[in-house]
Amino acid sequence: MQTITCKKCNKEYAEEEYYCPYCEEVNNRILNNYYITDLANKINFKKTINPSSNKIKTLEESLIEAIDKKHNELIYSYHFVLNVVQTNSYILKYAPVELTSNRDFIKECIKFDNLSIKYASNEIKSDKEFILKLLLNNKVRTIEFFTFISDELKKDKEFMEKTLKYNLNFLYFFPEQLLNNRDYIKELIIGRGEIIKPLNLRTSNKYKDDKEIALNALSYPTEEYKENPIYANYGGLDSFSDRLKDDKDVVLASVRIKPASFKFASDRLKNDKDFIRECIQTINKYNYERMVETSKDIEIMHYASQNLKDDKEFILGLKDIAPDAEYWYEILHSERMKDNNPFKANNPFKEIEDSSTELNSISLDDMISEIDNRIQKIEEDNNNSEQ
Repeated sequence: MQTITCKKCNKEYAEEEYYCPYCEEVNNRILNNYYITDLANKINFKKTINPSSNKIKTLEESLIEAIDKKHNELIYSYHFVLNVVQTNSYILKYAPVELTSNRDFIKECIKFDNLSIKYASNEIKSDKEFILKLLLNNKVRTIEFFTFISDELKKDKEFMEKTLKYNLNFLYFFPEQLLNNRDYIKELIIGRGEIIKPLNLRTSNKYKDDKEIALNALSYPTEEYKENPIYANYGGLDSFSDRLKDDKDVVLASVRIKPASFKFASDRLKNDKDFIRECIQTINKYNYERMVETSKDIEIMHYASQNLKDDKEFILGLKDIAPDAEYWYEILHSERMKDNNPFKANNPFKEIEDSSTELNSISLDDMISEIDNRIQKIEEDNNNSEQ
């Protein structure tokens, strides 16, 4: 704990205290904190409203003057700078290397603003283990944060592969030579079907119609990956080509893991009685092998053609492979089905569908445009702050 000496009674006390506990003399360093913070906040506000405002330069000059001339010792204070960072990380631009190269200090700053990494030393931005530990925090897993880690680290294949479990959009930063290497992608995508979305963006849909890639992507995920919310949607079938959505091998591989992905199968397969039986058999066999108690085989019928939903004889005929099928016809034609949602009142998949990630709610073109715009804005802000 850092201490200061009271000018009135000459006793030491904790630097972050507002008053001397012995004589109640005001801690002027803390009071100065308000002045510095106010300047930093005004700069941040002006940049948000009008990045080209001449007022920004004047405010920045005042901030530099306050730090360099009036309160020089404050910028070296761990507690003072961290206090300001709680409202504005801009102060880190003027912090000494003793602080910006201090991992514990940067870690604390990032708790308040993940873009504090922008001002960290190059050594920290290149520290693989440190960055991976930071990514354990949900708030840090952003494109903005990732933009400021070192280029050297972005070229590290092992590191980049580990980051995918936190944010699939980090694939956007993968070296181009890796993404164009089909043998590498074939291994990378095993059990990681959702990766096909950002992969399509980076490779201009190079692998969208590749059956071998699709089968690898739609295979059973690793324990680490399957527990990740990223995988909680449809497994990636929706991002493959129409030809593959009409391929029985591909669709069967997908529904085995994610029955709800039958939603994206072709109309032909949704109306194929033999194939639907095969899907239900595969799902139940797969659940039995993995001792999954709750079967989701009814999802197949939910997304089957309306023609088959209305075929009571066909549905009841599924009882030999799905004992609950005797109730399916009533469920599929209940009042809850009127809005095409069979489990509106009690849908085990509703939470998954309602909480779909940004990757599932935006088109490919819009997504890549959004990523480009965000990175461009970060770079522009960075250039403006350095001028």
